[in-house]
Amino acid sequence: MSKSKIRLEREYKRKQEFRNKKLRQKQTKELSPLDTLNEEQLKAVYSKHKHNLIIASAGTGKTSTIIGRVVRLLQEGIKPDEIILLTFTSKAGTEMLERLEKHFSSDVVSEIFAGTFHSYGKMLMDKAGIPLKLKKQKDLTSLIASLMEKNIFKQNVENPYSASAINGYIGLYENTRDNETFSEWLMAKFQEKYESSKTEASADRVEAQMQAIEMYEWLYQEYINEKKFHEFCDFNDLLKYIGIYYNKNPNRVKQIIVDEYQDTNTLQNKVLKKMADMGSRVFAVGDYDQSIYGFNGSDVEVVREFPKRYQDTGIFNLSKNYRSSKQILGLANNCIENNDRIIPKRLVAMKSGVFPEPTLKIYETIREQYRGVAEMIDSSHYDNNDIAILFRSNNSGNLMEAILIEMGIPTVRVKSGSFFDGVDIATMVSVYRIITGSATVLDFLNLNNYVGADKNTCKEMFDAVQRGSNKASAIREYVKPTIYSLDARVKDFIRLLEETEGITSPFTIFRIIIDNPCYQVLFNNTFEMAKRFNKNTEDSLIIEQIEQKHELLLRIAQSCDTPREFNMKLNLSSKEEDNEYGVKLLTVHASKGLEFKSVYVIDLSEERFPNLKLAKGGAGIDEERRLFYVALTRAEEHLVLTTYKVDDTKKTPKGVQISRFIKESGITEV
Repeated sequence: MSKSKIRLEREYKRKQEFRNKKLRQKQTKELSPLDTLNEEQLKAVYSKHKHNLIIASAGTGKTSTIIGRVVRLLQEGIKPDEIILLTFTSKAGTEMLERLEKHFSSDVVSEIFAGTFHSYGKMLMDKAGIPLKLKKQKDLTSLIASLMEKNIFKQNVENPYSASAINGYIGLYENTRDNETFSEWLMAKFQEKYESSKTEASADRVEAQMQAIEMYEWLYQEYINEKKFHEFCDFNDLLKYIGIYYNKNPNRVKQIIVDEYQDTNTLQNKVLKKMADMGSRVFAVGDYDQSIYGFNGSDVEVVREFPKRYQDTGIFNLSKNYRSSKQILGLANNCIENNDRIIPKRLVAMKSGVFPEPTLKIYETIREQYRGVAEMIDSSHYDNNDIAILFRSNNSGNLMEAILIEMGIPTVRVKSGSFFDGVDIATMVSVYRIITGSATVLDFLNLNNYVGADKNTCKEMFDAVQRGSNKASAIREYVKPTIYSLDARVKDFIRLLEETEGITSPFTIFRIIIDNPCYQVLFNNTFEMAKRFNKNTEDSLIIEQIEQKHELLLRIAQSCDTPREFNMKLNLSSKEEDNEYGVKLLTVHASKGLEFKSVYVIDLSEERFPNLKLAKGGAGIDEERRLFYVALTRAEEHLVLTTYKVDDTKKTPKGVQISRFIKESGITEV
């Protein structure tokens, strides 16, 4: 058996063992939360100030400090229902309650609210018996689209932005507005867009929207009225309702603990200030160097303004990092000090031991970079489950994942779909399973993307194959004659089954799948779907990206001699689950709050990280630098930074500059 096949069998077995281990895992008992805190954390926990700002840098025990504060409040006689924990995600709130349940009875813990600002607003709304219906964004976008179809709007706005884009603008406005109207706020956004336009056509379109600005104000007001009439609400309405509730009801909350304070927005801070003015004390925990959601309305300035907004404020700095090695923190400190220091701080490494120096690898091309990273991981002494690959954008993940799978290395895509989850890739895999005899009814239903037939016809094909021994003959005999005679693609699919009869090579099967006329149906559908989600991307680039994905699938198939090998490699790829084993692939945003023994930060070029295009429309280069800082501080022991000189993923290779963050960090190539 070859070395690659031995590795594939080994990694497949490890993935299965890890899943079983996670299922058997039991909780372990913790020490008292207060017994584990250091001097900095204890000062914050026992602060007597009315309001407190805790600057909790990466790896300094933020959650332990929050838990310690809750324990101390309960010990001092504060009732559990007088404490609320506002977290960035519902999962974070649930995890904090689980930790508290190890030290207090479930009766006590169940009375503490822990969750997002939005879920707190929903709880108050339910408590007050308000009958508003929380609607999904796609439903609200449809509502906006219907208003845009009215003659008054259509006749006065030339080539308007999509309903989805307008819905995004409305959400951002309500999160960040001060006292300006929607049209005033939107005009400022259009002006920024106009000034950054790269083409005359783009600038002309923005100018047309600016001339129709009052119609967008009309659209916003109509949207608000329609929501009110139908008793609809969105997530921003949940935040607004907190203020409405406390206009009518007394405030019994004595302590508000806010996690990830640096990522709160204007509307959330208005809620906090209102409750503070009614007697609540605010214990805000965050790190301005990890403020990375400017595109979503968060503003790092809330940290600077906290002492001005709240009287009798205590400021505490947690600087002892227990996560990362001294060498890793040195790079992180060097880079982030290029940003404004709102409150002076510098991380101090507390981790003991001998750890490798972070390394920089500069490759000639992107593809060489990805293969180089995969080869380093393949020869690494770290367990695959302790390794993470971080990137600025999910676009970097597909090629990296495909190369890892090709080499037999298991992967887990965190907060993102796997390479094999894309509709086009999933459809081709379903066709492959039908050919190789491992298909389920779901694979046949996926045929509608490939054959172009409706789901009912696809189901009939499945039923026919169940009744016959030969797939092609069974479909020809049992599918409705009228459909078969009219649908050329069904004929093409039958021919595909005949051509692949007896073939076992995965690569040959996929090559025939792509060469069949049905493939054009799939390609066209994939293109149209991608075009809807990437309205400003050139058609040629979208086509190029689709072709690259399908080329990657062929490469994976080419690395397998048998259907069994290919199926094993399919199983090496998975999405985020607690019981999934493999190298983690994730964006820096998705990595927030996580840590790994070994981290690879890839695509460190001026076109990818920093993402200069997004920097122009967000919080600028400072936020891109904060993202880089977050990426570095996910690493515990081993850190590798990688970049490249030429982008060879495009039809015309393009030279690029190495990311400025590499120079700022002080790292040099080995």
